[in-house]
Amino acid sequence: MRTNSQAIRSDNDGAIDMNHIRQTFEKMKVPVCAINAAQHLIYWNQAAAATFGYAAQDVLGKPCWSVLQGNTLQGKPLCRRNCPLLAMIDQTQPAREFLMFTKGPDGVLHQLEVNAATIMAVDQTVSLVHYLRPCPSPAPAFALRLLGPVQLRDANGRLLHHVTWASKRQMALFAYLVLNRDHPVTPKELQHQFWPILPAEEVAGEITAVSQTLCHLLNLETPLPRVNGGYQLPGNILFWLDVNEFDKRLSQAAEEPDPAQEIRLLEEVVDLYQDDFLCNLPLRSSWIVTWRTHFQQGYLAALQRLSTLYEEASDLPAARWIYLNALKTQPVSGEYGRSFIHLLEANTTPSQTLRQCKRLISLLQSELETLLEACDQSLAGSDSPADEP
Repeated sequence: MRTNSQAIRSDNDGAIDMNHIRQTFEKMKVPVCAINAAQHLIYWNQAAAATFGYAAQDVLGKPCWSVLQGNTLQGKPLCRRNCPLLAMIDQTQPAREFLMFTKGPDGVLHQLEVNAATIMAVDQTVSLVHYLRPCPSPAPAFALRLLGPVQLRDANGRLLHHVTWASKRQMALFAYLVLNRDHPVTPKELQHQFWPILPAEEVAGEITAVSQTLCHLLNLETPLPRVNGGYQLPGNILFWLDVNEFDKRLSQAAEEPDPAQEIRLLEEVVDLYQDDFLCNLPLRSSWIVTWRTHFQQGYLAALQRLSTLYEEASDLPAARWIYLNALKTQPVSGEYGRSFIHLLEANTTPSQTLRQCKRLISLLQSELETLLEACDQSLAGSDSPADEP
């Protein structure tokens, strides 16, 4: 942020007409707010309302730090009581620059460049004005792969393996919090998903143990703060998630009119599917089974559609090769896998192989549908400590 400790002046007394400056700010497309010496918001323009999701009448008179809730990329608070920028009001704060991260009304993290200036009104009161210029979205701090063995990498692509999880359940809890990072997760929900027979008062202790691991893993002072009665990872810790990219590309492919572009998107879906969702976590929690089945269905659908597109392009060898990738899925293991390999060996022409492959994929999809329908009933009592490896 480019701060300016020199007050904006417009007459010989060093004061300005606040009505005039307010009209100027209201025309700006950049969010602008102003605070007094008590850190209460005294001005909030329309651009600020659009960016933060609060109308002026809802925030004026409130502490600026409770509304802006600015943080660093590492999750440390910038907006707080007794902010160092208050020193600008009495002209003792030197100019400096910094960025601020905050959530907008859409729940998405926004990166802002804040510029501050002091303004003296005709009544000699001084206000601290913040210009909050949007910047390009920050790059994700971590890349997390959940399709296959859990892998966490930093922004430089380095695999983070220096922290040892106390149990597979702790690793699953981390994945659960990342997938639900848009809202606080209540202790009751966590108890239901991970420790259904654990006394409620002991759940907090389990969460504390996970938080201590995440403290080292993510290099955060408070990785799991209590928020509105629940636990939530800091919203400004950005994750690239393979599961999000998988669903996004699958949706894009379904709406893509160009067959060549559709093939490209579906091949990216197939590449993202390294193995089943959380395949190295042998837990039978219903949320894991449901998510796992969802991605299995998407993967099989992508294979089937890719095969059809290649057949329409008269490229039967490519269509046959696509089905070979189905061997990576857990549903094709065991008896199905042996039968599948036998089919590939027994049929000498791609067209014969494709007919058999399509029958197999249809069978697998039917079984996945049956599994989803029975999931609520058959898994209702399976979330027990016996799941712990």
